[in-house]
Amino acid sequence: MLETWGYKVEPETINRILDITIPVVLVLGIIGYAVWWFYRKRIAVCKWRKMTIEARLGREFASFMDKKNRACYVRTKFQLIPPDDTLDPIENQNIAQPTDLLDFYINNVLVPKNTSKFLYCVLAGSGMGKTTFSVNLLIDYVNSHTKGTMIYDIQLLSLSNDNVIKDIEKIPNHSTTILILDALDENTEAVTDFKRFIPKLEEAIKRFYVVIVTCRTQFFSNATEEPRQSKLTFYGREKNFQEYTRHYISFFDDNDIDQYLKKKYHTRKSRKKAKQIVTQARDVMVRPLLLSYIDDLLEEKINNPTLYELYQMLIDKWLDREVNNWNQKNEIEGLKEKLYDFSNQLAVDIYQNKAKRGGLFITREEFEVFLKEKSFQDPYSWSGRSLINRDSEGYIKFSHKSFLEFFLAKELFYHGLKVSFEGMDVVEKFYKELCLGEFMHLYTKGIIDYKIDTTARSLMIYSATGYNLEHLKSPFPFTILALPWNILSQEVASWIENFKGLQKIIIFNYTGGAVPHKILNLSTLRSVMILGDVPPNEAFMKKAKGKKVAVNFIGSEQGHAVTGDNINELITQMDSLILFNNKYRMTRVFDIIHKDIKLLGNEQ
Repeated sequence: MLETWGYKVEPETINRILDITIPVVLVLGIIGYAVWWFYRKRIAVCKWRKMTIEARLGREFASFMDKKNRACYVRTKFQLIPPDDTLDPIENQNIAQPTDLLDFYINNVLVPKNTSKFLYCVLAGSGMGKTTFSVNLLIDYVNSHTKGTMIYDIQLLSLSNDNVIKDIEKIPNHSTTILILDALDENTEAVTDFKRFIPKLEEAIKRFYVVIVTCRTQFFSNATEEPRQSKLTFYGREKNFQEYTRHYISFFDDNDIDQYLKKKYHTRKSRKKAKQIVTQARDVMVRPLLLSYIDDLLEEKINNPTLYELYQMLIDKWLDREVNNWNQKNEIEGLKEKLYDFSNQLAVDIYQNKAKRGGLFITREEFEVFLKEKSFQDPYSWSGRSLINRDSEGYIKFSHKSFLEFFLAKELFYHGLKVSFEGMDVVEKFYKELCLGEFMHLYTKGIIDYKIDTTARSLMIYSATGYNLEHLKSPFPFTILALPWNILSQEVASWIENFKGLQKIIIFNYTGGAVPHKILNLSTLRSVMILGDVPPNEAFMKKAKGKKVAVNFIGSEQGHAVTGDNINELITQMDSLILFNNKYRMTRVFDIIHKDIKLLGNEQ
């Protein structure tokens, strides 16, 4: 053929070309096959990892697999001392020296060489990323293995499911399985009776290779009650009880926050705005949950918000978004208020029925009944970013427990809803911030007149016009209280009865009458001082003697009422050993102005 086109090629040349071409083709074929085999194996590994991760994650954790969430994840760090032991997160970082928690578990715990310990407890406050860590630990562990190299299986379950014990027992091959149990503080039985629940849990997990439990630090009233020694023996020897190794999730430091902002915001302008908000709310932005909602705050200018104020703004932004996205435009008027009321009432329903339902959720059937009884339509987009969502089985809950706690705190503060702070530490924090805010409002409006001494832990109330003081019980840990007789009603006595730590009560301008016996019910109360025209009645004196409370009466001149102008002068004329402990300086008891209320609030 080449000769036809005018080319003449010698046979030797063709042979030389073939001698070169055939080996090249063979080499390329081998390389191509090797590449194909490698990528086929790699694809198979990736497919196996994906299927394994999906199979090991419970239904509660599906949202954490979102690619955007994974892309913005900043690796969790831990420390061996509780971060809440220091008031300033920066101070904590200098003391604690946080370490990568994922690396620690992957390289030191979830390995065959770990033969001495199997119980671990990861503790952190609300919104610190306990669940995010649990999910990412499972993902990183699976991704560090192939089907043939993963000696130990791994499972992640939520303890918020009250059937979790049965779910644990169904897992095969306990001795070769790593078990991650998330949210101990959300288990109804654990909240109700932890001492009864923990042996049942330990019995169910005793044969697993490694068990990691996550929980809120505040679930335990103090450090000594945190998990330490279990009732499980090691290799059957009674004298060797297994102990929990505790790790505390660290606050985000500046580098973590910067890293998150770089992953989240890809333009200089958006990142600058986000950094401004972080600077304004630095103390709360060390918590990953609140940092993740920074998009909702970009349009707001925030100056040192409390945790409650921050949540209030976040929820307000969500309500605006829901209203704007509502497709029935003719129903927009009043919809925001209705959505707020809906969330409020749903939170109450979920909380009040948690024991019956076995958790902080409502079933789809019950939800439909709730909507009908409360005359609500269902305005939510379940795939959107509303405050509530549902899982594959139809259980409906708030997307984060702290949103539920926000509405419970409001109901407690404004309408007296009975809420236990046990297992609800964020409710308590929100409530105290509301109390402090109202107290300051009452002062600025002249409704209540008072002075505080933060050193002596004493509160002096001169007057409280039309206010029953019920919210003052929570925000201030006083040991000494002074108040006028004319406001000491039965309601105020009930408030005093709940005043933990109160040691001395001073009642001035007493004009006679029955002093409420309720004030004597305080276990810490040591003495009552009454300043007035006549002594207290015999019944009160007898009751006080039975309670071992000293009652001292000091008569005042007829018509000489105690006021803010002369109270200090009158007190200095009294016996300081009767009124106050020796450590309190008499002339300093009530001379601190109201600005110290902020300092006292920070001491909580």
